[in-house]
Amino acid sequence: MAGGNGGQNLLIHVCAIDFLTGETLVQSLVYPRQMIRKWRTRCHGITRADMQEALAQNKALDGWQEARAELWKHMDATTIVVGHAAHNDLEVLRIKHTRIVDTCILTSEAVCGEEEKLRHKYGLKDLCSSLCGVKIRGDELTGSDVHDSMEDALATREVALWCLKHPDKLERWALYESEKHEPGFIAKLREQERRDCLEALGRCDSNRFMGWDDDSDDDWHDDWGGDEYLGWQDFVLGEILGSRNESLREFLGSQDDPLGLFCGMSDSEVGWEEVG
Repeated sequence: MAGGNGGQNLLIHVCAIDFLTGETLVQSLVYPRQMIRKWRTRCHGITRADMQEALAQNKALDGWQEARAELWKHMDATTIVVGHAAHNDLEVLRIKHTRIVDTCILTSEAVCGEEEKLRHKYGLKDLCSSLCGVKIRGDELTGSDVHDSMEDALATREVALWCLKHPDKLERWALYESEKHEPGFIAKLREQERRDCLEALGRCDSNRFMGWDDDSDDDWHDDWGGDEYLGWQDFVLGEILGSRNESLREFLGSQDDPLGLFCGMSDSEVGWEEVG
């Protein structure tokens, strides 16, 4: 985009691709009907000379009005639009659309949660690098960081596809990002999930189970030759594994140390040891 009066953003290039096939639908320079005050060539690489050449060859669209008309040839109110920070593009096109998959929102919500304000937003370049392992923009020789509309469209498609195909990896990435922004976040999440499991079984106090106290003596020894006895943790684990609550069972099964999870201790603190 270029700059107009009062810092207004002016559309000077439009590009749209088919999400499923990657086919180019629209790609053209756009000559705004308002006067361009700042070309912002360092951002997008488009110069005044480029625009003049396109106008001379009748290859530039007439303002956002014609650019929007070209887009409507390939979409309607039911079309799902995929973009990154798409509100910026829709604003200059004067389009109000409700069926949008925004990779900026998608990744931010993965980190911050759907109910939280999007405190941490991620640029397309960083997402391509950290999620897809793809480098976009930038010339190692010149140090340029110019935005290319076609490259951005293809990159947004790749990020969206990655998020759809790898929800488990997206979740792990989000946890890592949350830990970076809020040290101790994973430990807090682990503790909250532990409490949720206990509360789901009607346990508000981890030292009580079904109304009776667990007064077991950890130093007690069975004279009949066995050191194992059932504690409240065993009943809790049994209740979950035998219940129909699939989410609790899946969460418990994902833990390396389910007993330590309920006790609030690690394997080493509990004193477990693998034999053989």
